[in-house]
Amino acid sequence: MIKMAWVWERAGDHERAESLFWHAAEAGDPRGLKFLGQRREGFRDWEGAEDLYRRAADAGDPDARRGLARLRARVGDLEGAEALYRRAAEEGDPNSLADLMMMLEHAGNREGAEAVARESTVVGYSLCFTILAQMRDEAGDPESAEAIAREAAEDGDISPLLDLWRDRLDAGNLKGAESAFRMAEEVNGGPTPAHLARRMEEEGDQEGAEALALQVADSGDFYILRDLQRMRGEAGDEEGLDTLYRHAADAGHIRSLLGSDWGEYGLDADGSPSSAWDEEEEADPL
Repeated sequence: MIKMAWVWERAGDHERAESLFWHAAEAGDPRGLKFLGQRREGFRDWEGAEDLYRRAADAGDPDARRGLARLRARVGDLEGAEALYRRAAEEGDPNSLADLMMMLEHAGNREGAEAVARESTVVGYSLCFTILAQMRDEAGDPESAEAIAREAAEDGDISPLLDLWRDRLDAGNLKGAESAFRMAEEVNGGPTPAHLARRMEEEGDQEGAEALALQVADSGDFYILRDLQRMRGEAGDEEGLDTLYRHAADAGHIRSLLGSDWGEYGLDADGSPSSAWDEEEEADPL
């Protein structure tokens, strides 16, 4: 019933969606009340949202308690919001710790935010360090961002440093990206796949570097491909870039590469990228 309600919601039939959310709630599914609360919150009906969130939370949905915490934070009751976020975490919603951390960080309580990030790792939720490092970096404090990410790496989680590398690459901050990249290898005590691919590239093993980059891209991480693209571009290696684009296209990852319309029109029979149709050439001679 909940799924069908969202189908109608996305289709713009809000009245039918609300009706199904109510039916779900009456059938004992507290998510119906929570989603109704979210709709009230979206309409700025704060009292209505609070009532529905509270009913959903009391019925066993910890995510609804996060909604209550968000409403408390909105009116400046950070102490009340923190208590609700912590209760939601105790009830099994680890995302509430991330919300609490972000609330404290936005409020200027950096030490409190860092403490929550450390607390979250104890319960097996490591994403907080990544989020906090990104927030500090975006706020113009790269040194603190790297310190946060490095702390996570020293505790065994290298991902915040690698995420900093990826985010900075996307932002065109190559110097900052390189700093995070080298720190990741240093703290990791050895190369990650990203470092291995770059080392292969530097040593002239382009085939090996591509194979590793494409393997990692298959699992959803395409930044190693982008790193190889950048290196070959800086070296003026047009042939190497063409080979990289061809292999990425063969593996279905051509769109992962930045600033390339290679293969936009498909491939010719010989495997080279096709050009856009020329209307004059394609016109019927008759």
